Amino acid sequence: TELTVMDNIIFCYGQFLANTIRLVLKAGTLLIFYQQCTFAEIIFEENLDFGKFSIVNNSNVSELTVTRYGQSFSSNSLRIITPGAPALLKFINYPAYTTLYLNPITPTTGRVQSGNSAEFILTDLDIPASVTTDGAGEASMLLGGTIESSGTGQSYLDTDFIFSIRFTINY
Repeated sequence: TELTVMDNIIFCYGQFLANTIRLVLKAGTLLIFYQQCTFAEIIFEENLDFGKFSIVNNSNVSELTVTRYGQSFSSNSLRIITPGAPALLKFINYPAYTTLYLNPITPTTGRVQSGNSAEFILTDLDIPASVTTDGAGEASMLLGGTIESSGTGQSYLDTDFIFSIRFTINY
C-alpha cells in the first residue's frame, strides 16, 4: 500500500530587530482513509519550529536546517538567534506491528499569504526511513527540515509563508 501524505505548513514571518523570522509548522491532523472504512491519522503533537533568525543579506542563497534530533544549522547570510525544535508526529490507527516506510517529497516553494515577498523553499524533510507501529497500531517520529532563502536580493515581508509537506508511506 502506498499513501501520499500532505498538509500545509505555515511559516510565520515576524519583525525582530532588522530581519528576524520565526517559522513554525502549523499544528494539524492528517487523515488517511482506507478502503476498509477505518482511518489512519497523523497528528502533529509538537510543531516544527525553525526558531528566530535573521537574514543579513538576501543576495545569496542561505539555508536553515532543524534536524529531527533538535540541532539547528545555518549557512551564508542567515544567522540563528534562537534555535528551532523538531516536530513530533504520531501515527494512529495503522495496522499493528507494521513497518511504515517513509519517503519525503521535496522541494516545495512557499506561498506568500499576502503581498510581494521573497520566497522560502522547503528543500528537505529530515525523517527516518521507517517507523514501526506497536500493538495498538501507533508510532511516533520526529520531523526536521531545511528551508532555503531566495538569494534574489528581495526582502521578506511581515507575512505568512505556507508550504505543503508531503511524504509517502509504504507498507
